[in-house]
Amino acid sequence: MKVQGNIQRALNGFLSSSISDVDLYLSKNIPNFLVILAIWSRFMKNNRDRRIMKIFWFDVETTGLDARKNDIVQLAYQLEIDGEIVKSSDLKFRPINVNAIEEKALEVNGLTVDEIMQYPDAKEQYCNLVNELSQYIDKYDRNDKAYPAGYNVNFDYNFLMAFPYKVGDKYGFGSFLNHALIDPLPIINNLLAFNAISPAENRKLETMCSIFGIDINAHDAASDINATRELYYKLMCRFSFDGQDYWKR
Repeated sequence: MKVQGNIQRALNGFLSSSISDVDLYLSKNIPNFLVILAIWSRFMKNNRDRRIMKIFWFDVETTGLDARKNDIVQLAYQLEIDGEIVKSSDLKFRPINVNAIEEKALEVNGLTVDEIMQYPDAKEQYCNLVNELSQYIDKYDRNDKAYPAGYNVNFDYNFLMAFPYKVGDKYGFGSFLNHALIDPLPIINNLLAFNAISPAENRKLETMCSIFGIDINAHDAASDINATRELYYKLMCRFSFDGQDYWKR
């Protein structure tokens, strides 16, 4: 507890220091993730009225675990700009590779083959998604891109990046998204490693939501992404070190 107290005092000082002091605090063995949270906290404190960050919160349900052969059957997203949700959508997709549908994956998602084969055409829905994003992101402006965000987001991101090429779009989502992923799971992993939160049975989204008092209907993309966003901002609020509440519904 004495170590945690020292870290807290150091970070409180860090919040009022200059960026050049980062190396000083790292040299004193402060865990890297705490320094990152402190930088984020100070940035938010100084930029509450002029944030321009765009975040693409999303979650997918798929027909399996391999992004090359399996397909997205549901994609839910919330597009956040300046801390506010400006667009949300929950899209269903008929599988492209019907021979790669895995029964186990459908069981996890609570779906059936007959059900997903009634979903709208994947290419048509992809065009709808592109049109929706085009209203808020200028695909021709390299500086106007959204941060992809989700829970254990690498899995979802790999499927999202593979999807355009399956429907014949050679440009992909790079026109709308950058490659800097936002994910609460690495933060949780570090907090658990340093005993900053109580040990958990596992690190599944529904388990973490239970710990932080967040409602979720697990394995439904729309519910998952709403819970992920709330979890992320609750973590930022709890460990922001300046007492500010950054969570916005």
